[in-house]
Amino acid sequence: MVDQTPVIAEVEPNNSFTQAQSIAIGQTVAGVMDRGFDVDVYRFEGKAGQRVVAEIFAARYGSPLDSILTLYSADGQLLAANDDLDGTTTDSRVKVLLPRDGAYFLAVIDANDRASSAHVYRLSLRTEH
Repeated sequence: MVDQTPVIAEVEPNNSFTQAQSIAIGQTVAGVMDRGFDVDVYRFEGKAGQRVVAEIFAARYGSPLDSILTLYSADGQLLAANDDLDGTTTDSRVKVLLPRDGAYFLAVIDANDRASSAHVYRLSLRTEH
Protein backbone atom coordinates (compact mmCIF):
# COMPACT_ATOMS: atom_id res chain seq x y z
CA MET A 1 0.00 0.00 0.00
CA VAL A 2 1.26 3.48 -0.84
CA ASP A 3 0.31 6.06 1.76
CA GLN A 4 -0.33 9.73 1.06
CA THR A 5 0.83 10.81 4.53
CA PRO A 6 3.77 9.92 6.79
CA VAL A 7 3.32 6.48 8.39
CA ILE A 8 4.22 5.80 12.01
CA ALA A 9 4.05 2.49 13.84
CA GLU A 10 1.59 1.74 16.60
CA VAL A 11 3.30 1.61 19.98
CA GLU A 12 1.93 -0.56 22.80
CA PRO A 13 0.68 -0.13 25.42
CA ASN A 14 -2.02 2.15 24.03
CA ASN A 15 -5.08 0.48 25.51
CA SER A 16 -6.69 3.40 27.35
CA PHE A 17 -6.98 7.19 27.44
CA THR A 18 -4.12 7.32 29.98
CA GLN A 19 -1.89 5.17 27.73
CA ALA A 20 -2.98 6.73 24.42
CA GLN A 21 -0.31 7.04 21.74
CA SER A 22 0.17 10.63 20.59
CA ILE A 23 -0.27 11.22 16.88
CA ALA A 24 -0.70 14.33 14.75
CA ILE A 25 -3.22 15.35 12.14
CA GLY A 26 -1.66 14.49 8.79
CA GLN A 27 -0.16 11.19 9.98
CA THR A 28 -1.11 7.59 9.29
CA VAL A 29 -0.63 4.85 11.88
CA ALA A 30 0.24 1.25 10.94
CA GLY A 31 -1.41 -0.84 13.65
CA VAL A 32 -2.43 -4.39 14.48
CA MET A 33 -5.04 -5.99 16.70
CA ASP A 34 -2.84 -8.84 17.85
CA ARG A 35 -4.70 -10.08 20.94
CA GLY A 36 -8.36 -10.63 21.74
CA PHE A 37 -10.33 -7.68 23.13
CA ASP A 38 -7.53 -5.32 22.05
CA VAL A 39 -8.25 -1.59 22.10
CA ASP A 40 -5.88 0.87 20.43
CA VAL A 41 -6.23 4.48 21.59
CA TYR A 42 -4.62 7.51 19.95
CA ARG A 43 -4.47 11.10 21.20
CA PHE A 44 -4.24 14.17 18.98
CA GLU A 45 -4.53 17.93 19.38
CA GLY A 46 -7.23 19.75 17.45
CA LYS A 47 -8.55 23.27 17.00
CA ALA A 48 -12.12 24.52 17.27
CA GLY A 49 -13.74 24.55 13.83
CA GLN A 50 -11.27 22.09 12.29
CA ARG A 51 -12.99 19.47 10.12
CA VAL A 52 -11.22 16.20 10.92
CA VAL A 53 -11.50 12.86 9.10
CA ALA A 54 -10.22 9.67 10.72
CA GLU A 55 -10.39 6.54 8.59
CA ILE A 56 -9.46 2.88 8.96
CA PHE A 57 -8.09 0.99 5.97
CA ALA A 58 -8.08 -2.75 6.69
CA ALA A 59 -10.74 -4.90 5.03
CA ARG A 60 -10.30 -3.02 1.75
CA TYR A 61 -6.73 -4.35 1.72
CA GLY A 62 -7.49 -7.94 2.79
CA SER A 63 -7.21 -7.69 6.59
CA PRO A 64 -9.81 -9.69 8.57
CA LEU A 65 -10.24 -6.71 10.94
CA ASP A 66 -13.87 -5.53 11.27
CA SER A 67 -13.12 -2.12 12.76
CA ILE A 68 -15.16 0.20 14.93
CA LEU A 69 -13.71 3.70 15.18
CA THR A 70 -14.77 6.08 17.95
CA LEU A 71 -13.84 9.72 18.60
CA TYR A 72 -13.96 11.25 22.10
CA SER A 73 -13.29 14.70 23.53
CA ALA A 74 -10.70 15.12 26.31
CA ASP A 75 -13.45 14.86 28.93
CA GLY A 76 -14.66 11.51 27.53
CA GLN A 77 -17.67 12.80 25.59
CA LEU A 78 -18.52 10.63 22.58
CA LEU A 79 -18.33 12.82 19.47
CA ALA A 80 -18.61 10.25 16.67
CA ALA A 81 -18.50 6.52 16.00
CA ASN A 82 -18.65 4.33 12.92
CA ASP A 83 -18.73 0.59 12.36
CA ASP A 84 -19.18 -0.17 8.66
CA LEU A 85 -18.39 2.63 6.23
CA ASP A 86 -21.44 3.35 4.06
CA GLY A 87 -22.41 -0.33 4.20
CA THR A 88 -19.78 -1.10 1.54
CA THR A 89 -16.92 -2.27 3.76
CA THR A 90 -16.24 -3.25 7.36
CA ASP A 91 -13.71 -0.40 7.52
CA SER A 92 -14.66 2.73 9.49
CA ARG A 93 -14.58 6.50 9.02
CA VAL A 94 -15.60 9.43 11.20
CA LYS A 95 -15.89 13.06 10.09
CA VAL A 96 -16.25 15.72 12.75
CA LEU A 97 -16.16 19.48 13.08
CA LEU A 98 -14.14 19.85 16.29
CA PRO A 99 -16.03 21.84 18.93
CA ARG A 100 -13.02 23.31 20.78
CA ASP A 101 -9.25 23.51 21.03
CA GLY A 102 -7.61 20.66 22.89
CA ALA A 103 -7.00 16.94 23.07
CA TYR A 104 -9.11 14.31 21.34
CA PHE A 105 -8.98 10.52 21.45
CA LEU A 106 -9.55 7.93 18.73
CA ALA A 107 -10.26 4.34 19.76
CA VAL A 108 -10.03 1.36 17.41
CA ILE A 109 -11.48 -2.07 18.19
CA ASP A 110 -12.52 -5.17 16.28
CA ALA A 111 -16.33 -5.44 16.21
CA ASN A 112 -16.08 -9.18 16.90
CA ASP A 113 -13.28 -8.92 19.51
CA ARG A 114 -11.04 -11.03 17.28
CA ALA A 115 -7.35 -10.56 16.78
CA SER A 116 -4.24 -12.04 15.19
CA SER A 117 -1.05 -10.90 13.53
CA ALA A 118 -3.13 -10.63 10.33
CA HIS A 119 -5.57 -8.07 11.83
CA VAL A 120 -3.57 -5.12 10.53
CA TYR A 121 -4.87 -1.66 9.74
CA ARG A 122 -3.92 1.84 8.74
CA LEU A 123 -5.48 4.73 10.65
CA SER A 124 -5.41 7.92 8.59
CA LEU A 125 -5.98 11.25 10.35
CA ARG A 126 -6.44 14.30 8.17
CA THR A 127 -8.33 17.55 7.82
CA GLU A 128 -11.00 18.21 5.23
CA HIS A 129 -11.61 21.66 3.85
